Amino acid sequence: GVANTWPLWNQMHIIRRGDVSIHILNGVVQSIFIDDEPTKKRDEGIISVQLEGGSPKEVNYRNLYLKRLN
Repeated sequence: GVANTWPLWNQMHIIRRGDVSIHILNGVVQSIFIDDEPTKKRDEGIISVQLEGGSPKEVNYRNLYLKRLN
C-alpha cells in the first residue's frame, strides 16, 4: 500500500478547485471527487478531520496548513 505504518508519518494533500477535490497520499493520487450536488454546496464553513473505525482510537496530526488557491 501507499500508507506508511507507525512510527512513520504520512503526507496528505487535499486540493479543492471549484467542484473538484483531489486527495493525494504520499505523492500518489488516491481519489478525484466531483461535487455535483449544488443544493449541499457551501462556499465557507468548518474544515474538520476525523478518525474512522478500528482500534486503537487515536490519530495524530502535525504541520497542518491551509492555503487559499486563487
